[in-house]
Amino acid sequence: MNSGMLLVFLIGIVLTAQAQKETSKKWNFIVEPYMMFPYMSGETGIRNLPSVNVDADPGDIFSRLQIGTMLYLEAKNDSWAITSDLLYMDLEQDATPTTVINSGKVKASQLGYELTGL
Repeated sequence: MNSGMLLVFLIGIVLTAQAQKETSKKWNFIVEPYMMFPYMSGETGIRNLPSVNVDADPGDIFSRLQIGTMLYLEAKNDSWAITSDLLYMDLEQDATPTTVINSGKVKASQLGYELTGL
């Protein structure tokens, strides 16, 4: 884990602990950056080109990660809660030359966002 990711993780722990200490009827807020270790397995293809098998463990994915963000936000009081979860990942890799593909880059992005009211 690099120092930037560790710093974000520790800030999230401190903010969460401070938010959980307050028990009044005021709004309480939690900001939690988090991290997961993804694994991808399957098959991908482009139009009529032959399909390619995908088998990537967390080390493979992190070595190709251009940018990644995972953030959970929560605002709550005794009656209501509003939560939000954001996930963004941008991966990039040079294509391996084959008889069909001479050169190139493969790029994949993923965005997930959730907003909840309770």
